[in-house]
Amino acid sequence: MPGAKASRPTDLGPRRLWNLRRQIVLNSLFQDDYRNGYGIDPAEAQSFFDGYVDFLYGLAEEDGFFDTHLEDDAFAVLGAYDTPQNLWGYSEALRASRYLDNI
Repeated sequence: MPGAKASRPTDLGPRRLWNLRRQIVLNSLFQDDYRNGYGIDPAEAQSFFDGYVDFLYGLAEEDGFFDTHLEDDAFAVLGAYDTPQNLWGYSEALRASRYLDNI
């Protein structure tokens, strides 16, 4: 539910995280485009989603996507790779790396 508060995007489960994704303007340069109904600071959301875009580019590169598309074609990358499954995968990877940093 959009009214639920979280301090970071990684605090959300898969459905809420995808709902957050739908609330923001992915790959925007403007922090205001990351305002959301979960109470997550726009700067925190922007940082998280900037990392997610980098993650998507990494997936595209691994798949050979740029063999047939221009590397600076963000719309093609986002259209092909911006999915609930990839977003959750990124969030899980980020959560795991933060856990490893703390042990």
